[in-house]
Amino acid sequence: TAACRQAAAVVALSEGMAETALARGAEPARVAVVPNGCDLDLFGPQVAPWRPEGAAPWEVLAVYAGAHGRANGLDQLLDAAEILQFRGEHRIRLLLVGEGGEKPRLRQAATERGLANLSFLDSLPKRQLAALLAGAQVGVQCLAPVPEFAEWTAPNKLMDYLAAGLPVVANLSGRAARLLAGGPVACGIPAPPGDAAALADALVWMADNPHRRAEMGAAARAQAVRRWDRRLLAADFVRAVEAAAGAPRTAGEWATA
Repeated sequence: TAACRQAAAVVALSEGMAETALARGAEPARVAVVPNGCDLDLFGPQVAPWRPEGAAPWEVLAVYAGAHGRANGLDQLLDAAEILQFRGEHRIRLLLVGEGGEKPRLRQAATERGLANLSFLDSLPKRQLAALLAGAQVGVQCLAPVPEFAEWTAPNKLMDYLAAGLPVVANLSGRAARLLAGGPVACGIPAPPGDAAALADALVWMADNPHRRAEMGAAARAQAVRRWDRRLLAADFVRAVEAAAGAPRTAGEWATA
C-alpha cells in the first residue's frame, strides 16, 4: 500500500492489476496499463517450422509452452487428453513444453493414465520455441480455475502464440477471453475455467475446421501487429516513466520518500 501511494508511477500489466493499485491508494493519474507485448521479429510466418520427434505430420499439434506449476492447473490438460483418447480422437496431440515443480508428477500421471496423445518437452531456447510454434496448429493457454486469474494475469505465452499466428484454446474468462474475441475475426476459443471437457471440445473443433482455424491464426497475427507489438508498448512505457519523472511531488511525498 505504501509503495502504491508514494510511487511517482505505477505501471500495471493488466486493467485488473491497475485496479488493485488504485484500491491500495495509487492516484489514478499516476497509473498506466502497459501489457506484455509480442516479438514480431522472433515469432511469425517468417520462421521455418519444426516439429519434435513423436509428433506425426498428420496430427493437429496443440502446444502449451510455459511454467508447470500449481497455478497453471495442467491437470486439466491431462484430463482433456484422457477425454479425447476415450472418445477415440486420435488426430490431436497435446505437447507441454517447459519446467516447474509439478512437471515430474504430471509426467508420472500421464504415464500411469496411458495418455498416448500427450507429450512433454523440456524448456526450449526462444528461437527453437518460435520454430515449434510455427510447426504447430494451436496454442494452449491454461491456468488453475482461480477467479482472480480472470483479470489479474497477463501470460507471456499468449503473446507468443498471437505473434506466431496461432489460434488459441484457453481456459480463462475475463481479459484473455476478451482478447481472443477482439477484432472482426476471433483468434481463439475460450473454455470455462476448470472444464476439461470444454477444452477437449475446443481442440476437436480446431481439428474439424482447418480453414476456420487458419482464419483465426491470421486474425491472431493481425491483432499482434495492430495492438501488441512490443515496440509500440515500449513507447507507452517510456511515456509513462517520462510523465512520472516530470510530475512534481507534494511536500508530504518528499517527507515520506
